[in-house]
Amino acid sequence: MVAAILIPLLFLYFFILTKKENKKYTEQWLAVQYVKKEAILSGIVTSVTGERQRFYYNKYVFVTDIIIKDKVKYSKARHIIPITSTFSPPTIETGSTIHCVGEWEQDVFRFFEYKT
Repeated sequence: MVAAILIPLLFLYFFILTKKENKKYTEQWLAVQYVKKEAILSGIVTSVTGERQRFYYNKYVFVTDIIIKDKVKYSKARHIIPITSTFSPPTIETGSTIHCVGEWEQDVFRFFEYKT
């Protein structure tokens, strides 16, 4: 008799817990592309690599790593976009001039807005 009541309650509890967790990670996944606008990095693109990475279960992000040469040094910049149904990869070409707006995270410049 106790099992007839307890087992459905456990299923309901874990179902609600999973839904809350999924909602939290979906919000984080969609917000991963937004970065504070603290600095500007400009220069010539010397290398571009892009790859798909898993964020959470069936949610993926597209990470574009760019090496930018300014007047004095080389800097690594990273552009992260969630892969949704309307996703299209960024078109950044080697040798073009780029202006990125974003923030520094240790040695990598994270950006969302850019002009080529």
